[in-house]
Amino acid sequence: MAVELIFIQPPDLYTPTLEEGGNLLPNTTYYYSVVAVEALGADLYHYNEKAESARSNIVQVTTTDTHLSARVSWSEVAPISTNSMNYILLRSRNKDDLLGKENVRIMIDPGGHPQATTKDTFYLDDNSINPETRTSSYFWYRRNGDPLIQNTGFTTASPATMETLYAADLAGSLELLPSASAPGTHYLKNPVNPADSLQLKLTLVVTDFSSDGDTDETSGSVTITGTDAGSDIKSEVINISGNGNYESTLSYADVSKLVSTISNGNFNFKVIQNRWGFIWALPDNETNNINPDQTRFRWKINCGFEVTGAFFSSRESITQIGYFQPNAGTASSFQLGVLSDKGYGHLGSSYYYATRKRRYGSSTSSMNNVRIYGSFFYPVNPLISPSEAGLDSHSWDRANDMRKNFTTSHEIIDSIYFSHGDNSTLLISKPVMVRATFQGSVQGRGTGLTYDFKQTNLLNGYIVNQVNRDSVYKNLNVYADLDIYQWTTRTFNCTYVNCTFHSSPEAELYNEPLWYYINYTQADIATFKNELALQITDKQGNPVEAEVIVSHAGGQLTDTGSQVSFEVIYSLYNFKAGSKSGVYFATGNRGNLSPVHPLVTVTYPPVNLTIKAPGYQTYTSELDMRVKRDLVIKLEKAVEIVTVDDDLALNTDPKNPQSDFFVKL
Repeated sequence: MAVELIFIQPPDLYTPTLEEGGNLLPNTTYYYSVVAVEALGADLYHYNEKAESARSNIVQVTTTDTHLSARVSWSEVAPISTNSMNYILLRSRNKDDLLGKENVRIMIDPGGHPQATTKDTFYLDDNSINPETRTSSYFWYRRNGDPLIQNTGFTTASPATMETLYAADLAGSLELLPSASAPGTHYLKNPVNPADSLQLKLTLVVTDFSSDGDTDETSGSVTITGTDAGSDIKSEVINISGNGNYESTLSYADVSKLVSTISNGNFNFKVIQNRWGFIWALPDNETNNINPDQTRFRWKINCGFEVTGAFFSSRESITQIGYFQPNAGTASSFQLGVLSDKGYGHLGSSYYYATRKRRYGSSTSSMNNVRIYGSFFYPVNPLISPSEAGLDSHSWDRANDMRKNFTTSHEIIDSIYFSHGDNSTLLISKPVMVRATFQGSVQGRGTGLTYDFKQTNLLNGYIVNQVNRDSVYKNLNVYADLDIYQWTTRTFNCTYVNCTFHSSPEAELYNEPLWYYINYTQADIATFKNELALQITDKQGNPVEAEVIVSHAGGQLTDTGSQVSFEVIYSLYNFKAGSKSGVYFATGNRGNLSPVHPLVTVTYPPVNLTIKAPGYQTYTSELDMRVKRDLVIKLEKAVEIVTVDDDLALNTDPKNPQSDFFVKL
């Protein structure tokens, strides 16, 4: 069993050189920084990344009247695995933008899907791609980049927990400056990352210490200047006398620079901190002491990507800032809370996924076995709204990649799951949702699949149909401004069973969905059904075996027994070929609700019930099936002796439930 930190060092960005031509502004200073990003596969599609470095050093160049192009180059960063390394170049005319601004526009081709700037270690900036005029593809600032914490080799009986990961963080180390040579002035490539330690002592690892000539009086030093957790300036001199490790006396929350000196010799060194600093414990509310059972992710954890046997289980409250994919291979799982023997979720946790970007996702083969029991799962960004990010901005999160691969192995039971209404979670196969509250939209993506939500409530979202065919949505309650988003030309023959729609009080009375309809190139039909559950007894409540016949738009449904159930068609929606966007009710709807769509028409076929049992009167009724029905039908005896005018009388037409033909005995 192991917990590993996958961390990418930023590239070294070299001083740009000017070239003739181009369209940069004349006599203007431009600042550049670059970030290394390892893709999940061969390409960085939608920034599907495995890990991301911090921003590199900042370089600048000033154009002339004739030299309006800048060639920018940087050192190559080796990929951690076999995936490709990509580079994202950032540019601004304001240096402060690159020091820590939350979002900086990326220099990428504006056409097609967002991609990285290049796979090369150079870029000729002639302003043909001007990030200052772009409205999308922002790059969010992450102080230490976006590393990856990966757990492997755990089992369902002994899964990784927050305590496991926190212990690994405390036991690890992080290179802040991988290499430096004395003498000189140096800057950390990665900032100090103390997490809940708030400030840390630093270790200098000195190598290659040597003297010039025959002198024995070689000595060196490194002066560290920075600030502590209280923002007070701290500085100390560490004397270097040979190879080895040198620990600072003071603790730092940040380091502004290091100055190394050497007389009569030279040495190399690196700077490390003695923990990762990406997971930290929250103070216990009662004792104000650190409780390792209540921990918080910093940036990312990966449960099983590219590995097997990676299991994670949590009952703690987790807040995460950065990108998180709680994905697992087929032999792995990510779990919040516990599922009881009776199938109820309890002992749950709360999980906040506070990403600052939409542009990261995971590959289509990942995202298995995510289990959320009795928990609160918030996989969208509570820190930024779509209006802030812009409608076309690739900085708005879309419910991470559970939206791409919400598969059969996912379970959400007795939990609250937040998505986002305008960005639907995609149902690749058939996840298990039981008694869940799901805030956001869901979109079936399969053909011929049945999605049984088992009385899940869909809040502030709706059912989205885009590419699914012959899909069935069951037991879903929709509470939104609209109910069903019928999109494009590739969705046909969807069926809705035991679904309720609450877009407005008027529509709710008739269980009438409010549609957003775009266009169709051919006619289509949507079928709405409700379950009819029948318990058949005599007048004393004893079960009666009977033949039950339900006549509806789908023909006749028959069954035999004292308890039977059917899925009965109660309305049919016909879509004509054509295009008219907007939110509408169907023409001909039961409540005369408006506005109505001229290309969508609803009909309500009658539903008739017939029950036959030997020795009992035949029962017939027309049913209103706009809602799910659970009925107890008490049959009358076929031969019934009654009292008429104080005399006994015999029913002469015993199979007719409406008969009033009696003969006095």
